[in-house]
Amino acid sequence: WVDNASLIVGEKHYPLRLPKPSENRGLVFRANDGRATRQWQLGEEYYVLLPANQLREDMANILFEEWVPLGPPDGQWDGYELLWVRTSDPLQVDSKNGDQGGVADVVARLEEATERLRLPSFGHLWRPRLYLVGGACVCANGKEKAFAANSVPWLEVRGIWDEMLPLTLTKWDEKRGDFASHATLELPPP
Repeated sequence: WVDNASLIVGEKHYPLRLPKPSENRGLVFRANDGRATRQWQLGEEYYVLLPANQLREDMANILFEEWVPLGPPDGQWDGYELLWVRTSDPLQVDSKNGDQGGVADVVARLEEATERLRLPSFGHLWRPRLYLVGGACVCANGKEKAFAANSVPWLEVRGIWDEMLPLTLTKWDEKRGDFASHATLELPPP
């Protein structure tokens, strides 16, 4: 297995470090810097190296908003295909795919496409995650910030869900020596 390569686009050379694929899965590289990645981001550009016999146009059309086959890489890469791709955003309905149905249907189609092409899953994007993004700031030190515990926090929820998402804010109760429910709400699906 050759562990490095150079992608040449016009006059630019992009070095690629090639980890050996496990279980004959494709490899994904960020288009902006050529670094290998195991996680997709929506609407981003990548180079994908996969066995040519695994490339299925119907699945690529589901997974990628745009994709261009660049052919087999030069050198010892017989049987492989290199693609430039831009990932789809599952929350956007476009004319290419028409009405895509509910979020759960879109996610299922994307996951089926990643499995059939033997590429990384989008799974990390589907799980709802809660981030503390602000509140009454009491200290800011570069990237680190501290917020007042007695003020209302500003929260951001990222991810995809298809049912009401219950959220409960708890605060430490000094008298009880335990967390107590402070507020409860439900978020509808995006």
